[in-house]
Amino acid sequence: MANPNLRRTFDVTPGKRNTIVELRNSISKEGIVRTNQFVVRLNFPSGPPNRPFRAAMDAPDLLVRAQTVFMPGTNFSTVEDTNIYGPNRNIVSGITFANTVGITFLLDEQFKLKQTFDAWQRAAYDEHTWNLNYYDEYKGSIEIYSMTNQGPDGVSKQDGNIPNGDVNNTGTDVPGYGLKCWEAYPMTIGQVDFDAGASTAYATINIEFGFRYTTDISRYGSDTPFNKPQPEPDISPSSRNAADALDQFRLTTINPADATEI
Repeated sequence: MANPNLRRTFDVTPGKRNTIVELRNSISKEGIVRTNQFVVRLNFPSGPPNRPFRAAMDAPDLLVRAQTVFMPGTNFSTVEDTNIYGPNRNIVSGITFANTVGITFLLDEQFKLKQTFDAWQRAAYDEHTWNLNYYDEYKGSIEIYSMTNQGPDGVSKQDGNIPNGDVNNTGTDVPGYGLKCWEAYPMTIGQVDFDAGASTAYATINIEFGFRYTTDISRYGSDTPFNKPQPEPDISPSSRNAADALDQFRLTTINPADATEI
């Protein structure tokens, strides 16, 4: 006989159980993230006044070469709460960001991609005196978007307003989610491996970026994380233009057109 206490907390009414059918319905309604559907956008620094930053490779050529990336996470640091009796508990004492994010690129024959990140690193110091430049002169930012071919209403979208278009050639053009890494700069330009026995292999290079913190672009936009979050649109069933409201909300909050992009 089923425990009545459990029955009150777990609804086993037909149609409400977690079945394969329910999972299929959820995937059909909300979609599922595919690891090859992403867009990376880099915003270069200004560089020192006497040596403005210049990229060696154009934006579309560089961004389409991004092969792997991860969205960094966050972590709470905690301390023990000593002001209670009974079992111990920990309370939040601060927030910690991952601080680094790595991106792997396909390398071009002229090494223009590598030269671009070499130039970014040189924005942090003077090659002749070895003096370090100001922080604001070499910090940029990174935007990572998870892409989908469905809009918020579940209808396939083919003409979405996304940064740089479908640069990874995934057949998708609508951002589902975006994360921005603030105050980023290339900490490490990885080694390039050659192998005489690997005649069909392609050379890649990994760039490890340092950054200070991240924000949700769909919530804060891409301009500044210190602005108030944009109000949530009315997407209730009673809303006359519910799908249009959410669609417009997403397109306006994740279109960082004013950024200096590569």
